[in-house]
Amino acid sequence: MDEMPAWTALCPQMHLPMKTYLPLLLLLLLGRLSAQDALLFDESPSQTLVYRYHHLSGPAAPVVRQMLQAVAPPTGAPQGFDLHYSYQMRILQQDQKLDIGIDWRTLQTANAPRVQGFPFDDLFLPTGVTLHLTLLANGRAVSTEAVNLAFGPSFPAHHFKYGPIQGGVFYTLEVTNLHFQYAPAAVAAIQDRRKALADYGAAKIELNYLQRELAQFPEQLPTPRELQDGRAKYDHLLGRFNAVQRAPFWTLLRLDSPQAHDPERLRTLRDDCAGRLQQIDVQLQHLAANVHLLYHQEGVAQFQRGRLRAARDAFEQALRTHSTFAPSHYFLAYLDFSEGRVEAAADRTRRVINQYSPDPTTDKDARALAADIIRFYFDTGQAAVAARRYPEAVDWYMKAKTYGQSIYRFPFGQQEADSRIQQALHYDYHDRLEATVALYRQKEYNTALVRLNEALDFQRTHRVPSTFDVRSLESDIVRDFYAAQLTDIRQLRQQQRWEDALRAIQQAARLAADYPSILRDTQALDTEQQLVQEGRYRELYQLAEESIRLQKLDQALTEAQAARQFAQAQRLSPSLLETSDNQLSKIQRLRYQRFVQGGERAADQGLYDQALAQYTQARQLEAAFPHLAGTGQLANKIKAAVLAQARHIQRQALQTTPNDNAALTTARRQIADLAARHQVGGDPVLQPLFAAIDERICDNVRTQILPAQERLLAQQQAASDYTAARNTLDHIQKLWSDYPACNATPNPQVLQQEATIRACAAYQETLQDAILQEQRQQYSRAIAQYIAAAHRYDDPQVRTRLAGHPAFDLYTYLAGHPQYRMALAGVDAYLDLRDVTQALSLLKTIIAQGAPVAATEGVQQRVGAALATQSYIHTGSWKDTFYNYIPKADRKRYQALYKAFKRTWKSRD
Repeated sequence: MDEMPAWTALCPQMHLPMKTYLPLLLLLLLGRLSAQDALLFDESPSQTLVYRYHHLSGPAAPVVRQMLQAVAPPTGAPQGFDLHYSYQMRILQQDQKLDIGIDWRTLQTANAPRVQGFPFDDLFLPTGVTLHLTLLANGRAVSTEAVNLAFGPSFPAHHFKYGPIQGGVFYTLEVTNLHFQYAPAAVAAIQDRRKALADYGAAKIELNYLQRELAQFPEQLPTPRELQDGRAKYDHLLGRFNAVQRAPFWTLLRLDSPQAHDPERLRTLRDDCAGRLQQIDVQLQHLAANVHLLYHQEGVAQFQRGRLRAARDAFEQALRTHSTFAPSHYFLAYLDFSEGRVEAAADRTRRVINQYSPDPTTDKDARALAADIIRFYFDTGQAAVAARRYPEAVDWYMKAKTYGQSIYRFPFGQQEADSRIQQALHYDYHDRLEATVALYRQKEYNTALVRLNEALDFQRTHRVPSTFDVRSLESDIVRDFYAAQLTDIRQLRQQQRWEDALRAIQQAARLAADYPSILRDTQALDTEQQLVQEGRYRELYQLAEESIRLQKLDQALTEAQAARQFAQAQRLSPSLLETSDNQLSKIQRLRYQRFVQGGERAADQGLYDQALAQYTQARQLEAAFPHLAGTGQLANKIKAAVLAQARHIQRQALQTTPNDNAALTTARRQIADLAARHQVGGDPVLQPLFAAIDERICDNVRTQILPAQERLLAQQQAASDYTAARNTLDHIQKLWSDYPACNATPNPQVLQQEATIRACAAYQETLQDAILQEQRQQYSRAIAQYIAAAHRYDDPQVRTRLAGHPAFDLYTYLAGHPQYRMALAGVDAYLDLRDVTQALSLLKTIIAQGAPVAATEGVQQRVGAALATQSYIHTGSWKDTFYNYIPKADRKRYQALYKAFKRTWKSRD
């Protein structure tokens, strides 16, 4: 604060030591100056000046009044307070110079108001002081200085210097306009301390409540439920205590200092609650470490009362706090076993014995329970044996054996399990043999053999001893099965069910191959096989003969081929193969005659395509079977059909599409392909046909096509559509080259117009592409095309026929373009053309028109590098050269250009 409060000065003397050699005289101006205004060069003992704040009036009043009101009682006027301060003067003379050091010594408050006895003196200390020093020489001011000192952790010193001084002169130092400063935060600090006092009172109530509650905390918590409730209550009380402990009033009121003012003995109350909380926490931790014992004891009590559900819950709670507590695990295993959850009980019992370090009693009980579990496995397996479910019984016995082996030092039931397993396997094997005998008696020989083999595999796998004569049973089944198969084959042969008989023969052959030691004589089977094969062949042969009779020659061919393939696959006699060959030859001869006759009928009806198809089939048969070829009549028939078809194609083309050269060319190609396909291309009859078509094509070219294209070319030139005119010109030239035999000579007038047409077309295409690229915002490509179009427009043939474009005046077009990116692309284009002057001028225009400077940085870098390369001089100054292009005032706008210019110029040194 920079105001001066009201004050009353008391004891105005100060101690000012002075060197004995200082030629100064003492001057006491008590008649003119007050004690506070004048600091005298004397050596009297130091004392303290006091500012007393009361009845405030003046510029300092508002802040100090707020501070006093913040600590004032609810009624009555604010009290005042005293500010005690002192400082010393150290006077030195060096080289006719005066150096006065002002050192502050003390600064403290007294008689400050108190609230509930708590001091506020430290909060009323000022944060600084301002004063005005005046040095008088013989009563005349020779030097003045305004001093502003800030008070911090240490007091500041200040030096007042003056020189040169003169001998015989009386020097007096005046101190005026002394003001103590107060920061606005002082009011907030006093208000915070008042709030801390309110929190101090509330904390007393809270700590008294906590002290009462902690005194009532039970010392013994015998049940787990009470322990949980006690922990919850403790956590609640601890939370409330921590809230008090972390409250800021302890720091603001400095209650933890040794000389703290604590009228309510709050610190003692806090320490008492903290000690009690620590004791309760130790007690709860001890109980929590052994809570599993409490839960276990509760579970045992519930178990003895027959309340099994409650007992299970208690044991599970015990394991939640001590997961390896063996007694609780044992009881849970016992409950699981009693309730039919045998696997869960077995697993838990194994872990109790092997992992959880049980006490002797629990270990003994767990092993007894393990024995009961194994006995349960035995009983279940025996029930499965009684129900003839032997694999299931073996599984139960194996489970009993494995379970016993998994328990440490527990041989119970091992030998009994092995004995029971062997007994169940023996029963299973003989049951399988009994099922085989039953199937044999029911004449289900195939299934009986399968079951017998399964029984033998089972015996070998499990090494089951037995005295049953398995080999005799196997021999009886195989022989009876073979005899039954022969009987079935004879019946199928008599019924002419040849396919079924063949399958039955294959099955009988497999049986004989599987049991060669039992079925040594297979002559009867071989005889039946031969009879069945011959019967099946005759059936296939007769099917083919019947199809021949019905004139179904293609079907007959397929059936005859099947008969021969059957005879060959079954290795029948050579006579049967010869019979099949004769049948196939007869069928092919009949098919050949049918194709020839069919071709003749089609030719007689004028259906030459069908006739040629039939003749082609006949020719293919001749190639495959040379004995079918006759006296060459088939070749004459094919030639006659080809010529007739050619005349038909020529006549139809000339009659239906005489003016369509494409159709006429297609017809000519069809005739040539037809003749080449049937090897009659050199026949003289075809030449007049080709000549008539060629003459018609040439006539069309000379009288219709070329004149029409030339007229179209003239129309397109008249319409200034030179791109289309160029395409028409290409078409005319192609006609000249495609029909050289038609005397389609080039038109001189068209040839004279070719250069003009192509030049104008190239100009139009380039200009249209430039416009399109600009519309697509491909500005670099557009500018390149505009430049190319301008070059093409320089051709006099183009300039006299077509209009130009504004972009041909490229600089004006780019400078006035509404899109600044187009102009930036123009700068790049000028740089590519090595026209740096135009590039720089266009860049300035773009920036002047308001384009974002950031968007121009890339172009600026290129321009700067180009300017530096163009303007490099060994003896010159790069800065001066740059500012010839860009004024220094615009350097920020052209910062990127400036850096590029400098970098490129420097790189060339």
